[in-house]
This record gives sequence, structure tokens and C-alpha cells, in this order.
Amino acid sequence: MKKTLAIILLALCVGSAHAQHIARYAGNRLVGSAGEGVAATAAALNAPVSIAYDFAGNLYISDINNSTIRRVNTSGIINVIAGGGTDTTNGVTPTSAYLFMPRGIAVNSGNIYVAVSGYRKVRKIVPGVSITDVAGGGAATTDSVPATSANISRPIAVTFDQNGVLYIASDDQHIYKVDTAGRIRKFAGNGSTGYVATDSIALSTPLNVPAGICSDQNNNIYIADQFNNVIRKVTPRGIISTIAGNPAASANVDGVAATATTLNSPTDVKVDNIGNIYICEQGNNKIRKVDTFGIISTVTGTGTAGYSGDGGPALWATINSPTGLAILNSNNIAVADTRNSLIRKITPSTTETHILENAATLAAYPNPTSDKITIEYPAFKAGDNIKIVSTTGITILEQAANPKTTLDLTSFPTGQYFIQVHSGNIVVATQSVEKR
Repeated sequence: MKKTLAIILLALCVGSAHAQHIARYAGNRLVGSAGEGVAATAAALNAPVSIAYDFAGNLYISDINNSTIRRVNTSGIINVIAGGGTDTTNGVTPTSAYLFMPRGIAVNSGNIYVAVSGYRKVRKIVPGVSITDVAGGGAATTDSVPATSANISRPIAVTFDQNGVLYIASDDQHIYKVDTAGRIRKFAGNGSTGYVATDSIALSTPLNVPAGICSDQNNNIYIADQFNNVIRKVTPRGIISTIAGNPAASANVDGVAATATTLNSPTDVKVDNIGNIYICEQGNNKIRKVDTFGIISTVTGTGTAGYSGDGGPALWATINSPTGLAILNSNNIAVADTRNSLIRKITPSTTETHILENAATLAAYPNPTSDKITIEYPAFKAGDNIKIVSTTGITILEQAANPKTTLDLTSFPTGQYFIQVHSGNIVVATQSVEKR
């Protein structure tokens, strides 16, 4: 048991060697549309649901209740690049167009693609030039027809693979594939609602609202299967499997295999350039990470809906109904914090190191606990202290560190806490624990 625990903790520390910092990146916490050509943090948003970076680091926001697509440039200035007009035809300038319920967005070759759910279409935006339909809006339900002739029930999310092929997630329980010649066919989902746990042929497998989608460098497609509460992976050969979430699991926990824990309404999924998988877990108000060992952890969010934590450790922050994710390289994560009408940004901390190399020696068990918890920290030095800290950063208990300590949490309210080992003013090891 202890050997297994040590392996899990080591894997967590490999993936989390540096503390992460959270800050407000766009939105002023007021629901609205004001703010053009101003600092993004001075502008109002209205339920941003999807975000995407381009290669230069500009961030695009699908601002659904404002019916616009907005861009935050690398200087932090925000502008509307599409929507806000009344025209629904092809070829008009993007800001002359009306976008009815813009949802998922993706960037490919400098152009922005948006799933316009209200019109059952995917549209292509050439910034400053034009907006045109690329899929949906037709009546055809068969494969290998021009994508603009197809009937797509309601597109939710879009992505591109490494070959420039477009994938569309739709609420008709299908993933569609549009090749570079503009022809569409079904790629995954059989059109019915349900869940099959075993690996199977993607086209024969039911889905339950594929709300988010992305690809990796090997052209695997990942699906946030929202109401099945799992993340699916489809290989280029068309085999689907579950890689995170388990409807049969008993609890939502960190530090275990991703398929050994529950998820709650995952709405988006992204893969970074080294293979870590990030999950927008809307129902638990968290962003989760599955590292390259397959171990799941929490990046931000305490499990309680709210707004707090900007300027501090991401793990202690609260978010409210997150819907979308975007990743720039492997260390800049943007979150569409939908009910707060904000974009939050998570980056490596530049001010302090919370987890050092000896963090792998910190163990806390049983976790979760309903009463006592044992803390093992063999690497302690004279003068080190152990603290139990709330998710809002309040120290609840502090005492001298020992190689092995048992604490009684019986009187603590249920919820998440952080056990920290302090050496002077530096947090040299930390572990999240849950009191039930």
C-alpha cells in the first residue's frame, strides 16, 4: 500500500513540480458588452463559453450572450472581431455578421472557426475580411456530401487535427469529420444516447452530449462526453475508449488513475504539447489534469462555485461553472469561467516554489478522511512546521513537523484542505486532503 502511494505521489510531483498562479485575464466581473480597444480586464463579458489561442498567443473568446467573437491580443487589448451586426449571409465583413449562439471555436492557419449553434452551422472567419459557412445549414444526412449541404443538428465544439481536417461535435450524438476537400462524414457516435465502457468501434458507440473536443499530435481525437461524465479518446483507426472518469467509481478524488475517479459534467478537454490532458469539470467547478502517467489531479477549483484567489495559488482559487479551456504551449492555461463572465489564466508562479524535490516524501492518509489523518514527512528539518490551511488561505492548525504525525480532523467542517510543510517562509511540500 505504501509503495503504491509513494509511486502515485512521485507521479504527481513530476507533473506539478512548480506552483501555478491564477489571475483574471479578461472581463471585469460585470455582465455586459462594454469595452472595445481597452485592456481586456476592463471590458465586460457575458457568459464566455469557448476560447482558443493562435500560434502568436492571441486569445479568441466565444462570448455567447453577446453574440460575438472577441480577441485579446498579446498586449492584453480586447476587440470584437466577428458578430455584433445583423447580416447572416456569406462573404460579408465579420463584424457585419449576426452570430446566433456562438459556441466552440478553433483556430487554423490564422482563421477562426466557430460553431454557430443557433444556425446549425460552422462558420469560418478571416479576421477583417469575411465570414463564410463551412459546414451545416443543409438537409443531407448521408456521408461524403459537401459539408455545407449537411444537416448538423446543433454544433457545439470544433477542432482540427495535424492535417487540417475539421472535426465537429454535435448534440445529435455524433462527431463529424470534414476533410480538406470540404466533404463531411460521421467519425464517432451512433446517434443514440448511452454509454459503453469497453473499447469499441467509435461509429457504433453511443455518446451523451459531446460538449468539447480536441486533437493531439498523433491525430487522436478527445471528446468531453458531458452527461456520461467521461473523457473519450478516438484513434485515427476509429477505436474509442474511456481515458478519464468512471461512472462506477464511488468518489471524485485526486492522485489515482484517471479512470478510477468520477467526473461531473466535463464540458471541454485539451491536450498540451507534451501529452498532459486538461479537463474542464463544470459540475465540480474544477480544472483537472491527467498527466502522462495517467494520474489525475486538480489544477484549480476547490469544488465550490465562487470567485476568489486571483493573484495566488491556482489550487486555492474558486471558479464558477467553467465551460472552456485553451492551452498555449504546456504552461499557460486559459479558463472560460462562464458564470463569473471572466477568462482566468493559470501560469507557473514566478514568485515562490510551493513544491520542492522532497515533496514526494509527504504522504497523508487516509484521504479522504472522516476523523483522523496521518501525515508522513521523513524529510523534515528542525524548525519545520506543519499547517492545515483552508481553500481561502486561512491557517486553521499549526504545529511542529515530525517524521510521522496524526491529526484529528473530527471537528473540521467537511470540505477540502491543504496540508503544508513550511521551512521558514517557504512551503516545501503540500498535499490536498478532503474531510468528509
